[in-house]
Amino acid sequence: MPKKIDIKKMSVGLFMLALIVSTAIIVKQPPFMTLPLTISIFIMLLQTSVNRYAFLIGGLNAIIYAIVYMFMGIYASAWYALLFSCPLQIITFLNWKKKAYKNSTVLKSLSPKARIILSIATLVCLGIVFLILYKNGNTYAILDSASSVLGMLVTFLSLLAYKEYPFVNLISGIIAIFLNAQICTNDFSQLPYLIYSIYSFICIAITASSTHKLYKEQNDN
Repeated sequence: MPKKIDIKKMSVGLFMLALIVSTAIIVKQPPFMTLPLTISIFIMLLQTSVNRYAFLIGGLNAIIYAIVYMFMGIYASAWYALLFSCPLQIITFLNWKKKAYKNSTVLKSLSPKARIILSIATLVCLGIVFLILYKNGNTYAILDSASSVLGMLVTFLSLLAYKEYPFVNLISGIIAIFLNAQICTNDFSQLPYLIYSIYSFICIAITASSTHKLYKEQNDN
């Protein structure tokens, strides 16, 4: 059964790769802007299995994303990718490897108090980042700030191996879809990013389910 599931996931990944590349050609998107998406397709496949190597590859790929985001004009996301996502994903891989469990790691759960504190802190950070972007004339201030702040939260939660990280990422994934849809209305050549964000959201949903099952398995043993 696991082998069949892997084949299905790989088939979907290859289909999305073909779709994104062909769409990029049609809308004449520069190859360097499509490159991080093609790498991310396979990173997300690893994520669906809660595989720690997804963070190692993702950290390196974040450097490419940072450059691309600069060209797209979503500066908060660019700085997040370069200064947070890149180093912290690599550190996450190393941390998960220290507490390895199969190809993943030993997961833990946030306490109710920690969830409340994190929620308040996230809202405060969101407000600060939004004001900074808004005052600097960022066209996508609301969605860009929400995407970057939630992205940072997901990064820290995954770094510390909290099982809640993919569930927070679901919210971030929805925002990413709207952000890329808004960008497409101004620049249709960014359509591959919208397509990828939809694929990514589906993978995140699978990851959330896989993470829950893995946490249950670890605590049942």
